Amino acid sequence: MKSLLIVLIGNDFGPDPEQKVAGNRESRQAFANQIADQTKVTSSDVLLDLGSGCGFGTFRLAERAAWVHACDVSSAYLNFAKRTCAEQKNVSYHLIEPHNLTGISDQSIDVAISMSVFIHFNLYDIYWYFREQQRVVKPTGRLWIDVADADAVRPNSPNWQTEHFLIHARGYRENPSSISGLIRFPGNY
Repeated sequence: MKSLLIVLIGNDFGPDPEQKVAGNRESRQAFANQIADQTKVTSSDVLLDLGSGCGFGTFRLAERAAWVHACDVSSAYLNFAKRTCAEQKNVSYHLIEPHNLTGISDQSIDVAISMSVFIHFNLYDIYWYFREQQRVVKPTGRLWIDVADADAVRPNSPNWQTEHFLIHARGYRENPSSISGLIRFPGNY
């Protein structure tokens, strides 16, 4: 469980995140509430929670929507999410292949939400996830994507995620070919 939580939330909750699950759950649920407010989620909406992780946000979204499709590429996270959301009867769980939402019907989603997931993808993954979201979200639907926690990426912030990001950003600036998987255009742009 410890390694699962560290991968999900990093060291924001200290070296023993399993002892701080309640604080993380509260933080993610508050974030999910903000997203639901911003996207104007109603009790008749069908939601896609792409990258649902441990289901902390999914739980709160399920309280506000008619149905939530929790999708993740990790069976471990989905199993955790099933325990987290056990009392919610309006959640389905989908183990997905990367950038493939074939378990979700065309134009069946009112609101697609992805909390702190897209930062893990290269540009090709993002392209294919956007194409899949375009397919499953209704023409009048809403899309909410959180690429990164902008408040966490501060040059003077003493957390390892910020330092890790800044090290790689500096390395990429100095030598763009040092990070594989990114789209680079030839020439000097």
